[in-house]
Amino acid sequence: ATLASLPSKRSGLLPPLKDTAKTAHLEHKERSQKATAAKSEQAIRTKTKERRSSGEALSDLPSAAEVLERLISEEEGFSRSEMLRMTSTFRRFTVPGRREVKAEDLRTIMQHLGYMMTDEDTITQLLSTVTHNVTLDQREFISFAEKMTLYEHRKFQEIFDTFDEDGSGRLDISELRKFMVAIGFTPLRAMMREAMALVNVDGADTLGFKEMLHFLAIYRHTEG
Repeated sequence: ATLASLPSKRSGLLPPLKDTAKTAHLEHKERSQKATAAKSEQAIRTKTKERRSSGEALSDLPSAAEVLERLISEEEGFSRSEMLRMTSTFRRFTVPGRREVKAEDLRTIMQHLGYMMTDEDTITQLLSTVTHNVTLDQREFISFAEKMTLYEHRKFQEIFDTFDEDGSGRLDISELRKFMVAIGFTPLRAMMREAMALVNVDGADTLGFKEMLHFLAIYRHTEG
């Protein structure tokens, strides 16, 4: 064989080398996010148990674990458990003798489901993209809830970016306090520290966007 007929190392026949450092980083990030989610959910269960043991009525509180699931989901539409809760809530608020809910009850319904961006202007704006009737059937209600989910997630990201004053992609405690006020929460120092400690598995004193969503689910349930 001539030299020209021999395969070259540059011929592309050899498999490309993997970027091991990048792969390791991504795997570490994924493990960290899963650990954060697990810790957040455990914290929510613990808080719920404590409140029940204290005799506090929780029957009308939204499921914090499901609120967390919705907040951190990156997929469109609802999971099976979310859809079951949506349909159950729809039936609870239906007009007697009809399979519809009143448009004027949407704010109460969405708050019951754990949504936070429930001011009248937002409800009216989103409702106008679904129907102009005074009632919604189940299909229209699910459509409205999907739009509310996308809107709320987008607004959280916008507000997060606004208060990320140093552009680091993370909020420190001072920036987080401003964020909480902007979305209508009272940022109590002790509760913020507690929720921050539960969310931050790496011990950092700042939160990225997804960590902030975990923080929000815990804080909201703690505040009740």
